[in-house]
Amino acid sequence: SSGINAELEYSNSVNATKQLTEAVFQQYTTFQPNEELQHDIISEIKKRKEELYKQQRETIMSEVSLSTQRQIELLSEKGASIWLSTLPLKACGYVLNKQEFFDALSLRYNLTLSTANRSPLCV
Repeated sequence: SSGINAELEYSNSVNATKQLTEAVFQQYTTFQPNEELQHDIISEIKKRKEELYKQQRETIMSEVSLSTQRQIELLSEKGASIWLSTLPLKACGYVLNKQEFFDALSLRYNLTLSTANRSPLCV
């Protein structure tokens, strides 16, 4: 899988820089890229990546339990991890003590409280 990703990334890089590479090889003194062509190339790269990620997600989802599938869906929603990067502003109630943080992790990742307390992610 990582070999496929590396090959895809290399191919994408070659395609994205094709115009510039050609200008360097031809030793042009000025470079005027075809913006429409570059936009099309970038769009195609994004489309191929999305297709690959969709296939990988489908493979993973077919191999896990229904509860894990639901958990993955919830964790994949836009903004699902924003609480981890929110500034801890006391006035807004965004400050969590250690126990509240472990409780939040436990609820979010479906861990038992004892599991979360035995292997803390951060202190």
